Amino acid sequence: MGVATAILPAAAAYAQTVQQTFQLQQGWNAVFVEVDPDPSDLDILFDGLDVRSVWMRDESATRAATSSCAVNEASLGCLPSTQTGWRVWFPPGQPQRAIQTLTSLKGSSAYLVHSGETAEWTVSGRPSGLPIRWQKGFSLGGFHVVEDTDAASTFDEYLSPSSAFVHGSIFGVNADGTLSRVADPRSERIASGRGFWVQAAQNTVYDGPISIDAQALRGIQLPPGTGLQFVRFENLDGLQRSVIISDSANLQVAETSDASAGRTPLKWYDYGDGTSPQWRRLDHVQVALESNGDPGAAWTFRIGVDRSALRSTGTGPKGELNRVLTISDGYGYRRWVGVTTAGDTQDGLWIGDVTVSAIKSLTDLDTEPTPTSSPFVFRVILHKSGAVYRLLREVVLVYRDSDGEYLLVTPSCPQLLEADEILPRVSTANFSFAGDLPMAGGFESSLTASILQGPVDPLNPFLHPFNPIHEEGFEATRNISLTFDPDGAGDPEWGVTRLAGTYDETVLGLHRNQIEARGRFELRRVSPVDTLCGP
Repeated sequence: MGVATAILPAAAAYAQTVQQTFQLQQGWNAVFVEVDPDPSDLDILFDGLDVRSVWMRDESATRAATSSCAVNEASLGCLPSTQTGWRVWFPPGQPQRAIQTLTSLKGSSAYLVHSGETAEWTVSGRPSGLPIRWQKGFSLGGFHVVEDTDAASTFDEYLSPSSAFVHGSIFGVNADGTLSRVADPRSERIASGRGFWVQAAQNTVYDGPISIDAQALRGIQLPPGTGLQFVRFENLDGLQRSVIISDSANLQVAETSDASAGRTPLKWYDYGDGTSPQWRRLDHVQVALESNGDPGAAWTFRIGVDRSALRSTGTGPKGELNRVLTISDGYGYRRWVGVTTAGDTQDGLWIGDVTVSAIKSLTDLDTEPTPTSSPFVFRVILHKSGAVYRLLREVVLVYRDSDGEYLLVTPSCPQLLEADEILPRVSTANFSFAGDLPMAGGFESSLTASILQGPVDPLNPFLHPFNPIHEEGFEATRNISLTFDPDGAGDPEWGVTRLAGTYDETVLGLHRNQIEARGRFELRRVSPVDTLCGP
């Protein structure tokens, strides 16, 4: 029985599934399924094939030590009874269907498939993140290894990091129901997609010589508002293994004539020698885990998604992204890990600082603002909701226990505040307009707004409360512009939690020449609430 695998893009979406194809022989087949099949219903998975039964070891029965099944070269043990540690599926129309106890397949599991013909059987789905549990005694299980048998791990290379498998026997399954012992685990290589009877000295959870933290195995999640995650890898034995991480989509594109087209915006943080760390596109990463004869060498992998590129390429619905990473070690171990991120609209409350560092002279000598002797810093508050951007003077974050929701309350809706509430409040002293101010443009280029500063505006520079001559000033207009940097030097947090750019302001009406100021701004998203003054 052979097995082939492929990582395939799903139609009409920028998603990927893993496809396993098994060459079933007539008779018994032990298969190891590494994906969570979609669909998982056995009636659908084997529709059109002459499969007589499918058997899965019942872990609850084996843990309770209720089974007296013998595993040796003579037979599979305990078949065809369903009462001694097995769950079984029979196809529709079979009389045994009435006693079946298995209806679906799950990943990271081994099955015995009894086929009435030689056939090709294909399953596809997302990589399974389930751990492989081995019981004391014999378990039917499989191994995460490369498809090329000549390059796959030997049984000894794969199992030696765990003391549970020392001196244990290993059997393969023959078509006639007999078993074949693996005579020399040190030299015989593991066949991908095959199931084996493996003897363990104790109950254990073991997924291979490279440990990947359990949360990442269930799928690396890059939800909106974060943009990056950490994954820890550990070398469990003394061999000089490496962690090799590949994004198949980027590697496939790299082989085409247009290497810039279709690349996924996944990135990883290269610490390098520590002096100039930087974010790099995730194509093929290889890092040595040098154990020097002792287990325990570890590496923390920092992965992110460039959401600005995700939005610009329009990959997937609403900028969603689903990928499959291939993790290997250079010794024939291979595991798939899914990466998922949801689209991010950038909606919410953004707060930051503007640093004015250049002013144009009021004379006609200078054409551009010139650096000031010291910078002037003030706060700026923005809110985005879809295509609507607003400049805020003040905002209060309110949490309502009654409905479990957060509200952003501005001076436009003071009725939403209760007199005795003590709540987080943010304001800026640089603007005095009432309520909130619409802005034109967007984060992809620039935002502009015009502020009319009346003669009695508190911020009018000619108004003086203690001098009757200065009871009112001159009407002035402040035109402000925030021009956003096109990217954040590859930082995946760019556009998710951080934005920056150039600040420009011109003031008309205070002098015959317009006053011009320039500087830099940086914004941080502090709340994803996409509405002001309640839902």
